[in-house]
Amino acid sequence: MMFRSRNMPIKIITIILSSLIFSLSLALLGRSGTASPADISLITSFSYALVPSFLLYTIFGGMLTPVVDRFIYKRFRHSLKYIIISSILLYLALGLLTNIFLSILSASMFFFASGIFICIAAALLFLIVQTVIGWIFLNMRTNRKAPS
Repeated sequence: MMFRSRNMPIKIITIILSSLIFSLSLALLGRSGTASPADISLITSFSYALVPSFLLYTIFGGMLTPVVDRFIYKRFRHSLKYIIISSILLYLALGLLTNIFLSILSASMFFFASGIFICIAAALLFLIVQTVIGWIFLNMRTNRKAPS
């Protein structure tokens, strides 16, 4: 099993929130780039972006990031500076891996060139949301009072 029991809620919440935020961002960016935004509604754009982003966040975020996180923790647990640097670099690498995967699926090198920024932004969004959710869970756990 890829998840540890205490990290599972963090990953699930991160997948859901990242998918929602990323899909909304894509829908808003897509609407601003069209010639006539009245043709496509925001909800339609959002729903078209939500399914693939949720699937990719589940595959790459839910299944690969626990491995990356475990590697970072075991290797750099005594240095916050190295944890931050290695997290950013490894999540950037996951974004590139996602871009390569999508380029192979679409059989288009054009997607590789144009989608690189989107995939890296998605990976960094996942890292930021996961960090914030993990911080909230940690504060909830440490602020909980013992029963008297």
